Amino acid sequence: ALAEQFWMQIPSNKVTLRVGMAPYVAEYDGLHTWLILQAVQLNTGADSTQWVMPVIRLFKDNVLTEFGSNGALHYASLRIHF
Repeated sequence: ALAEQFWMQIPSNKVTLRVGMAPYVAEYDGLHTWLILQAVQLNTGADSTQWVMPVIRLFKDNVLTEFGSNGALHYASLRIHF
């Protein structure tokens, strides 16, 4: 779980929980795939919002990309590790 605290005019916090699995075992230098289910709760002042989103993670060499959508919200990330 990941918890983030944002300090703005209205204090907010975000808690993210991820559960995932790899559908196959790849070689060391192969393409690694993860299927992830991400649940998020965002609290902003008196408001609270929750959502669940499926995410696909692809990792090869030093490049990691993730993308997901639940129809209403979309997520994409690209990371290059040095």
